Amino acid sequence: MNTSFDSQPILSRSAKILIMGFVLYSILGYFVIIFGTPSLMEITKKSESPNFDFIFYSLFIVIVFIAGIICLLISGMVYLVDKKKGIRFAFPKNEQVNIKHQTIYSVIPFLDMYAAFKVKKFWIYVGIIYATGFIIYQIEESFFSIINPDSIIYPYSVIIYHIINIPVSMFIIRKFSEKWNRQYDNRDSDLIPTDKWN
Repeated sequence: MNTSFDSQPILSRSAKILIMGFVLYSILGYFVIIFGTPSLMEITKKSESPNFDFIFYSLFIVIVFIAGIICLLISGMVYLVDKKKGIRFAFPKNEQVNIKHQTIYSVIPFLDMYAAFKVKKFWIYVGIIYATGFIIYQIEESFFSIINPDSIIYPYSVIIYHIINIPVSMFIIRKFSEKWNRQYDNRDSDLIPTDKWN
C-alpha cells in the first residue's frame, strides 16, 4: 500500500544542504591533515613580510570553515520548515536500484553512503566501513613504526586507506543492492513495508 511519502524525494532539501556542509568539512579535513593548520605565528616566523601562498591557504581554510557552518545552519532552518509540512529528512523509496549507478556511487565519498541508504543498509554499511578503516589504520601505524618510527604516515595512510577501502566498499554496495533488487523479482513493491529498516 502506497504511503503519502511515496511522492517525496529520497533526500529532502535540508538533507542535501547538510551533505554539502559535510563535504566542505571533509575537504577542510583533508587539507589540514596534509598541509597542517595555518596560524598567524607561522607567518611571522618565516619572514617579516607576509607569505602570500600561506595567506591564500589560510584564507581558503577560513572560507571553507565558514561555508560549512552556514550550510549546517541553513540545513537546520530548512529542516524545521519541512517538518511542519510533514516532509521527512530522508526517505528511501521502495523500488529497485540501478546496480551500475550503485557501483559508481560506491567509489565516491559520501555517495557511497547514499547508495547504502537507498537499499536501507546505511548503518550496517557505516559500521563495516569504520571498522575496516580502524583496522587499516592500526596496520599502517604498526608498519610505519617498524620501518621508521619517526616517519610521518600522512598523507600516505590516506592513500593506502582508499586503495584498500574502495574495493571493499564496491563489493559491499553491490551485494546489498543485488539482495535489495531480488526482493522485487517475484512480488509487488507495494507489499514491502515502507518503514522497515534492515
